[in-house]
Amino acid sequence: MEIKKIDDIIKSHQPKPCTKQVGVMGLCLGEELHTRLKHFAYVNKVKMSVIIKTLLITYLDEKEVGE
Repeated sequence: MEIKKIDDIIKSHQPKPCTKQVGVMGLCLGEELHTRLKHFAYVNKVKMSVIIKTLLITYLDEKEVGE
C-alpha cells in the first residue's frame, strides 16, 4: 500500500464517492486501536469512517490488480 497516496486521499477528504449507501459494519477495534484511530482522525480533521473506507478501497484495489 502506498501510504503517501492514502494520506493524500484522506487529507483531501475525497474517497471514492458512494452512489448508494449499502450496509454498515460493526467493527471491534479494541480500545488501543480505536484510540489511535480517533486521535489520527482528530489531528487530521477527518472522519474515522473516511480513513477506514480509504484503506479498504486501496487494499482491495491493489489485491484485485494482483489476481
